Amino acid sequence: MSTMARRATTIVAGLVLAGGVVAVTGSPAMAAWTAPSPCTTWFDNAGSGGAERWHVSCPGYWVTVSVTCSSGSPINGGRRWGYQKAECRNGAYTTSGRATASLT
Repeated sequence: MSTMARRATTIVAGLVLAGGVVAVTGSPAMAAWTAPSPCTTWFDNAGSGGAERWHVSCPGYWVTVSVTCSSGSPINGGRRWGYQKAECRNGAYTTSGRATASLT
């Protein structure tokens, strides 16, 4: 399994579902998380210079995504309806991440 695939399966570790909010947090050292329905997550390295991107799709929810990158930079995506991503810069890879999905 590639390094990116290992990170993709282990970066997200916890789930809290209460009052219409889904919160996801994790780091590569933590266990894998399976996205609840209707949310899906995926990684790719199609960013600048092969940088990793974390995508979260939750139809019917407001979504926010943030990651910390190997460069040390925190990247915070804005709040978007149904889908959001956070993208490292210049070939960096994700080391941890957080996403929320809210009905309001």
